[in-house]
Amino acid sequence: MIFRNNHWNTKAIVFLNGGFLKEKFEQLKPSIKVNYLKNGSWLGSMKSKKWLYNLSQIYYLPKSYNFIKNVGTIIDREKINIIHTNTITIIEGGKLAKKKNISHFIQVRELIDLDYYQYLISKEKVIAKLEKNSDVIIANSERTKKGLLKLGMKKDKIKVIYNTVSPSTIQLDIRDLIQLDKEIQIVAIVGWIRPVKRIEDFIKISKQFHDMNEIKFVIIGGYGGNTNYNNFIKELIADSPNVIYINTVDNISCYMKSFNLLISTCDIESFGRTVAEALIEGTPAIGIQSCGVAEIIQHEKSGFLVEKSDVNSMVKYTKLLLDDENLNKKMGLFGKQDVEKKFGVETIRKKYLELYNEFKK
Repeated sequence: MIFRNNHWNTKAIVFLNGGFLKEKFEQLKPSIKVNYLKNGSWLGSMKSKKWLYNLSQIYYLPKSYNFIKNVGTIIDREKINIIHTNTITIIEGGKLAKKKNISHFIQVRELIDLDYYQYLISKEKVIAKLEKNSDVIIANSERTKKGLLKLGMKKDKIKVIYNTVSPSTIQLDIRDLIQLDKEIQIVAIVGWIRPVKRIEDFIKISKQFHDMNEIKFVIIGGYGGNTNYNNFIKELIADSPNVIYINTVDNISCYMKSFNLLISTCDIESFGRTVAEALIEGTPAIGIQSCGVAEIIQHEKSGFLVEKSDVNSMVKYTKLLLDDENLNKKMGLFGKQDVEKKFGVETIRKKYLELYNEFKK
């Protein structure tokens, strides 16, 4: 993907991991012309590819070699100033930037200080590689930055730029999708069903409302690859009459406004996109205070923050937000305004453009 900013005469190539960054930068198009490169090289995860940081071996891969050669030609032809890589598992960007003597940014979107993230090389070596191959490390939250500093990264290398969040242009009601009366209150959790998401905590919360027919707890998301955990959650759902499971839903942000409350029970979120998407639609949220969600939810203003697996506190705050409609609306309005201000497209656009302008060569 190539960026052009005519005002600053800045151009950048972006190496993508899936659609995440494409979607994010698509939102910046009012001021940046974006062209997408059809070719790309995905080198896999550090768990499965021993040659990840060994360029000499990567050069033996014809696809990767041809890709690097082709992108090098584009850099010369387009007079590219910057290469921006949005994942730590793609290395071509850093190598090309050094070869062409242009700036390189790499995006970190994981809390790699946590035990959940494991690599074939030590985390200290991962940090050293990131520092060596980048002018700037872009962390998607202060919590992500904290993890990098904990592992020894130099503070002046890190720049925090949050993900962009925009309100949905279409409003849909989840009750219509699952054929519920409009009077039913919806408490939702959104995301892949994996052990780190702690869906069992969400179901434990629902147990405290089992005799309230006007409240439904809705799980939205596909099952991950852990069969034992999947079966465990399926058994819990089968034993919970007030819990409704929906598979993945396209454009889930369109439904966020119809929730009365969103709960995030995961403690490894580096940012927490679903929480931000709920808040920007005016839906309050409950999340875990030790992860990036704590930078999105303002405790007692747009929702509540609790310790990991503190089900009792989650139950207390859920009751409060479902029982007090005025408080729910007040927190929802505050969250909407706060998220628009902190994570809105215009705010994040300026940060990226300033960074690009500062480091272009």
